[in-house]
Amino acid sequence: MIETNYDILQKITNIDFDLKKRLNELCENPYLVDAYIEYALSENKFAWRASWVISHFAYKHPEKVQRFADTLISNLNNISKDGHIRETLKTIYKLKLDENQISTVFDFCMIILEDNKRQPSVRMIAFSFVLRVAETYAELQNEISIIVENIKDYLSPGIRNSFIKRLNKLKKT
Repeated sequence: MIETNYDILQKITNIDFDLKKRLNELCENPYLVDAYIEYALSENKFAWRASWVISHFAYKHPEKVQRFADTLISNLNNISKDGHIRETLKTIYKLKLDENQISTVFDFCMIILEDNKRQPSVRMIAFSFVLRVAETYAELQNEISIIVENIKDYLSPGIRNSFIKRLNKLKKT
């Protein structure tokens, strides 16, 4: 059965929403993954929730979401809501990316990091992605350090400490 956007909307806005049930449905029906991704790419106010379901699904089944990597990455600049960006980045974080994809997402994450109007949770997942890239490309560590230095006064004490600890840990490796 092919799911429509209306069907997905009904599933993700249902008052008795059950994430385990949604994830089981995704495992059982590969067409449902397509439908959730399509819905997650939309501008609907509940698109973030479809992205949330997909990010959980990608945690255990990244191979079933992998083919959507380019689509998810190219859609990042079209997303305006922080929760939607966060969940899309969490999904992308779980995928295997080539150098061009990594570069595109890295640049996006650096912009998110520098945007003091973004929610801390969005900046945290962006920072996680940036740090992962810096593990491979050590020459980026100085650039990341500069960014953290520039934004640290605009972060809550807990987030600031987390950023600094994680950056220092990276530098030691």
